[in-house]
Amino acid sequence: MSQIATAIEDVPVTLFSKGAITSIPALAKLDCNTIGLDWNMDIPVMRSLVGDSRTLQGNLDPCALYGSHQSIEAETIKMLNSFGNNKRHIVNLGHGVYPDVDPEKVKTFIKTVKSYETK
Repeated sequence: MSQIATAIEDVPVTLFSKGAITSIPALAKLDCNTIGLDWNMDIPVMRSLVGDSRTLQGNLDPCALYGSHQSIEAETIKMLNSFGNNKRHIVNLGHGVYPDVDPEKVKTFIKTVKSYETK
């Protein structure tokens, strides 16, 4: 990952390694702008390991999108609250959208984020 991050020039670099919880401090030392978090990573703990100089991306469990619209909203707000006052984050799933997820559930996730940002 170090070779890849160093070789990329003139664009922001995001590093994501699923399940790499023990490697986060090492990833944060690489030449990157953003560290992607999978859904098993606790955001406040990751922020303490990474520091404030990197953006964090993630990390709603993609399986949350199989829940009810109300549970998706609750889980999304819980994730957003965990970022605290630090604005260096990109809201995302902790991996990706599974092909059989109802698109309306993805819309609920997006609408919840948008409405949270306007508060």
